[in-house]
Amino acid sequence: MAVLSLQIGFTVLNVGLILLAPSLWQADLASFFRMHLLFAGLGALMLGFMVHGIGPKLAGAIALSSVVVPFLWTPATALPTSSDTDLRFRIVSANVYVDNSDPTAFIEFLGKEKPTLVVLQEMTDRWQDTISAALPWPYQSTMDIRSRDDMKVFSRFPILSEQVVSPESGDTGGRHPVRFDLAIGNSRVVLFAVHTQTPRTEEMWRERNAYLRDLIAAVRAEAQGTRIVVAGDWNTPIWSPFFSRALDDGDLRTTQSRWWPLPTRFSLRFGSIPELGIPIDHIAVSPNIRLAGFSTGPQFGSNHLPVIADLVIPAP
Repeated sequence: MAVLSLQIGFTVLNVGLILLAPSLWQADLASFFRMHLLFAGLGALMLGFMVHGIGPKLAGAIALSSVVVPFLWTPATALPTSSDTDLRFRIVSANVYVDNSDPTAFIEFLGKEKPTLVVLQEMTDRWQDTISAALPWPYQSTMDIRSRDDMKVFSRFPILSEQVVSPESGDTGGRHPVRFDLAIGNSRVVLFAVHTQTPRTEEMWRERNAYLRDLIAAVRAEAQGTRIVVAGDWNTPIWSPFFSRALDDGDLRTTQSRWWPLPTRFSLRFGSIPELGIPIDHIAVSPNIRLAGFSTGPQFGSNHLPVIADLVIPAP
């Protein structure tokens, strides 16, 4: 009876969290632990097979099913490439962590991966100057990183323009996306660099959601057919209804696996184990950009892993 009660309670709690996530801060926070809840659901199923009776076995299966549901609601992944004549480019996005004082390991990583485009968050002047000196880039965003919420873009293709999105919004925690016009080959690509508020409190959760509102409004304002890339630290797990809503409303595709996304953010306090982390760093693209590959990079002193996407502009 104790096992059955535990299974039923787990299922009721999980279903409640799913239903309330779009409107309740505490429920949406559970999306940060969806992978962990999945393993808890597996544990509930295993418990059912350790006791007599069909009831616990059925309740265990229902408990597991309740935690699988959010995995079925995740946004679609970008389509794979289909031609060798397509234009390919590699983008790296990383939150370098403001207290990470040594950029050496990250510079070595960039030298190995040779990305076309790098989008960084929590930059400092030291990091900006050291990367610029070690790996000269033909193009980069403004050196005034404070005016860009400490975000920085390095590019091997021309940056035609950059501008802060919705700077008049006063409900985003003082943060705003930054829009870049890029000339990649013969194509124009619009990049949105993002670093939303972390939802540690209910007020900060509302600020993050307001940031996503402004971001998607800007994406929707682009001319039809514009090639769009959105990259950065979204502080929003792939299972959050706010992530799904943002991609659906913006007609964007994720580059992560929708079934088993790779963790990108982990705790430095509890062993620095990336496998126990959560996927909150994302690269999303419009349907007219395809995907050749996605991976995460190595640890480099941050509490985030770099995310790497090989993107493709289909040949005309």
